[in-house]
Amino acid sequence: MLTAFRKFARSWVSGIIIGLLVISFGIWGVNDIFTGGSPDAVAKVAGKSITQDEYRKEFDRLLKRAKADAKRDISTEEARAQGLDSAVLEQMVASRAFAAMTDGLGIKAANSVVQAEIAKIPAFQDQITRRFSQDAYQMALRENGFTPIEFESSVRSDLTRQGLTLAVSSGFRAPRVFASQTLAYGTERRMVTIIPVPAGFVGGPRQPNDAQLKALYDESKAQLMQPETRNLTMVVASLADFETKVKVDEAQAQEIFARNKERLSTPAKRGLVQLVTSDRAKADQAAARLRAGEDPAAIAKALGLSVPVVLSNVTIGGIPDQNVAKAAFEMKQGDVQVVAAKLQPFAAIKVTEAVAAKEAKFEDSAAEIRTQLRQTAAGELLTDATEAYDKAITEGATLDAAAAKAGFQLVQIKDVMADGNLAATGQPAPEFAEAPTVLKEAFAGGKSDTSDLAPVPGDRYVAVRIDTINVAAPPPFAAIRNELTAEWIRRDIRARAEAKAKEILADAKKTSIEAAAAKYKLPVAKQTQPLLRGQGGQELSQAVFAAKKGELVLAPTANGVEYTVVRIDDILKDDEGTVPDRLVQAETAVRASVQRDLIASLERVARDRAKAQLFTKMMGRALGDTEETAAASKAAVPAKQP
Repeated sequence: MLTAFRKFARSWVSGIIIGLLVISFGIWGVNDIFTGGSPDAVAKVAGKSITQDEYRKEFDRLLKRAKADAKRDISTEEARAQGLDSAVLEQMVASRAFAAMTDGLGIKAANSVVQAEIAKIPAFQDQITRRFSQDAYQMALRENGFTPIEFESSVRSDLTRQGLTLAVSSGFRAPRVFASQTLAYGTERRMVTIIPVPAGFVGGPRQPNDAQLKALYDESKAQLMQPETRNLTMVVASLADFETKVKVDEAQAQEIFARNKERLSTPAKRGLVQLVTSDRAKADQAAARLRAGEDPAAIAKALGLSVPVVLSNVTIGGIPDQNVAKAAFEMKQGDVQVVAAKLQPFAAIKVTEAVAAKEAKFEDSAAEIRTQLRQTAAGELLTDATEAYDKAITEGATLDAAAAKAGFQLVQIKDVMADGNLAATGQPAPEFAEAPTVLKEAFAGGKSDTSDLAPVPGDRYVAVRIDTINVAAPPPFAAIRNELTAEWIRRDIRARAEAKAKEILADAKKTSIEAAAAKYKLPVAKQTQPLLRGQGGQELSQAVFAAKKGELVLAPTANGVEYTVVRIDDILKDDEGTVPDRLVQAETAVRASVQRDLIASLERVARDRAKAQLFTKMMGRALGDTEETAAASKAAVPAKQP
């Protein structure tokens, strides 16, 4: 089937289509012919579709932000493995469902409020004046893939959401007991006295024997288990490789340009203002006042004329009145003239802008024309090569021999996991960054199986052969003996330290922590600064903050090996009466929590009303999946609740 499609590119039908592309190139430009999105929706919310193009743009925006936050490259496949694809779609569905609900209720932030909020954003402000800059605004939107309409709609949605939340929760005041408990929990500290039990106190490290290591190995097999990996050979057929073999026919490039020169040329354009009247005397007065630089609207009002007609950057065909058009294109910028118009008796016109026609030059379009010719010729060479490869494979040739005959590259990929990461580094294998379907095929077959050539982004075809299957298993005992030894020693020290700490704790409870420290000749330290939640390690913090004043506890320190015996000397909390501002902060925190819960409830209501549907196969297609999606529109599922 794939070969049949490739052969189509060589048929007489394709010649007609290529001819149409050449014509389209002249009308719309080269790039527009090779772009355009599928109308298939990734979701439907309140009867309106979220298109694949809209979804892909939002996914790319958030992936770009993720890369900036992580300060490293993140592939599309890695992002999808972490769930970014589903998260983006869920976010878009939630936002649109909420907007549909508020629109239905007639709740919408005013344009003036939206513009004022946008003007506050630092990224849109002039770096010197610190005032809103239209240029900075447009540049920032372009860099982030937004149109002004899209961004302003997003801001309006956010402001509407905030306004509705405030309206619903206005007048709500957190019960004082909740605020008090929040303040007490957040400000609680403990004054403690400690006896550290260091590793050296229990005799230092001991070396395990083989039986002990083997027992640890057997016990830890589940945690040590390494996933299945495969060694693969990938065939790569790239259009770029064949482009280097093509010599562009300059005569053909000149012919295409000549055929489309008129369409590629820029026509003359004018900007003008006109005041129309049936009275020649008033037309002359209007013209005189236009020459004097008066405001056209003021002139029209003073003379009792209709509102001025203002045209900007129009071609001669864009001016409705033929006489006005002819006169305007014979005038220079700043000229004023009274014209006997066809549609109205008289028109006083002033040319506000005059742009001369610009004839297209071959050198301005040559690079794009040559590129398309080169890619077309390279595509034919690639078609021949893929046909030769398919034929060789069909006739029983090995993958290596077939690739050599076709002139394709071979890439060895060692120890790749099913998620596309390399076992040696944990990083994604770059060969599968844009080829997730090929990766799935590589893990669906058996040893020596070879996949068909499949198209992938970047004008490439790839196929893989499964060379070796390394089944999931723990690493060999000998390979990790040193790591097992270190872990056994760590556990042994911890066990002995815990036993000794329990012994010291028992003595401290019978006498005192100071007496126990003296008995075991260990230092005792009364802390001068209070202990905060989380300090000293999770286990120690939990033990300390669960204890009462005067109680003795023990727990491992942050390193997870050494232990500490602790006495709780005092429990400190902020006094509500002396820190009223902190109590207000606690009340605000409780209020914010309630508002978040309200928003979540409103979103659930919005999603139910919108009857949101998600088409997950179309989502995958938008991100480059090449699986059959003909039945995807029938496989709609109710949108998940957040």
